[in-house]
Amino acid sequence: MLKKIIKYSILTLLTLLFLAGLKIELIGKKIEPSSIENYILKSENKNKIRLTFLGTSGFIINYNNKQIVCDPFFSNPNIYSTIFSTAKLPKLNNLIADSLFDNVSMITISHGHYDHCMDIQNFLPNENTKIVSDKSNLLMLSSEIQKNQKVEIKHDIETDWIYDQDSTFRVLPIASVHAPHIANITFLDGIYEKALTEFPQKLWQWKMGKCNSFLVDVLQDDSVVYRFAMLGGKMTEKSEKLLIKNCKERNCNMLAHIYWNKDRNFDDIIRINQQLKPDVLLLHHWNSFFGNVNKPVQYFRTTNLPEELKNFKMNHADAKIMMPFSSVDL
Repeated sequence: MLKKIIKYSILTLLTLLFLAGLKIELIGKKIEPSSIENYILKSENKNKIRLTFLGTSGFIINYNNKQIVCDPFFSNPNIYSTIFSTAKLPKLNNLIADSLFDNVSMITISHGHYDHCMDIQNFLPNENTKIVSDKSNLLMLSSEIQKNQKVEIKHDIETDWIYDQDSTFRVLPIASVHAPHIANITFLDGIYEKALTEFPQKLWQWKMGKCNSFLVDVLQDDSVVYRFAMLGGKMTEKSEKLLIKNCKERNCNMLAHIYWNKDRNFDDIIRINQQLKPDVLLLHHWNSFFGNVNKPVQYFRTTNLPEELKNFKMNHADAKIMMPFSSVDL
């Protein structure tokens, strides 16, 4: 009797996972280019900095032939292959030029969900690549980053600026809070206390850990050329004060804010944008990342991206987006 109960419980769970996966597979909605053309970030060629968007929250910042990578993810495996570990991940050099990621000096990871760090192997050209994240994420990825220098972020201690090897880039971690996914629930919560001996293969192995945002500075002779605020979650009152303090000391050129749905993030984005007054407000995490790398770019069906971009404009926030695998010269 017990075996039958277990068997039917497993079948029920698998059925629910299949139905949930089917819903997610249908979640993407194709973008009509004409509807968002005016909101695409354009190159300015002022600072000799190249910014490449990988989709979701993945960015590469290239300066003087060196790179910093924020949230190394681009492969977009569908939900089934992620659950059952059958994903065939594409190579990044099939999507962008090698020169955009062949000399990565630093990698920052906002949190441990797969859509923020699954593709880290593509960005580890040498042992000098410094990995910056919280303890749980470093333990989770330990099999791939054993030879790299690691900097652990501690939320209970105010962290100083962290520099790469030759001071081309520096980052300042700022504690953040992951917004709930559905029904006020955050999936794949939890932390690691011990190092994994193998790279995560199953969906439930991608534990969130602690969530962080980052200020990222591009440096030339110890002077700040450009400052990015790469926001990877909601700000606490303390972290927002830290963000504003540092962006009053030196103007924040770009505010890249995580984005999913206006009902969850719109007010936060408007408020922080008004306080920081960045040169550029760039929204990320708007694209559907469930198996659409080789398909037309999609946004989440639960939003209406063109209408919401217009809404930002009406609220005096000239929000921009970048298309996945595109670059701009800042």
